[in-house]
Order: sequence, then C-alpha cells, then structure tokens
Amino acid sequence: MKKKSHAAKYEIMSHLVKKGSESGFHPVLPDEKEALVQLQELYPGWIYVFASERGECLSVDAIK
Repeated sequence: MKKKSHAAKYEIMSHLVKKGSESGFHPVLPDEKEALVQLQELYPGWIYVFASERGECLSVDAIK
C-alpha cells in the first residue's frame, strides 16, 4: 500500500525576526488554508495572522 502524498498546494510568506531564522515561503496544507481564510473573514483588513489588539504586527517583546 502506498502512502498518499500530502503535498501542499499553497504557500505562505513568513517573516521571522529571530536571529538565525530564515524568512520565506512555507507550504500550507488545504485544511490550514481554510483556517486562514476563516480568520481573514473574521478580521477583514488585517494582514497579520498574529496581530496586536489594534491589528498591527506584534513586536518581538510581545512574543517573548
């Protein structure tokens, strides 16, 4: 029996602020894409997945 491939059809751009980490495009599975679409519908106009209460990008200090 062959394993089914779960190759992602979508990619997301991530910007990492930690030294030594790499920003770039990362695969997103279909169920993850659907969750992101639902978030986008809940918070129209927000461009960040992890945002402050004001809809702005989280600072490094807020994540620590």
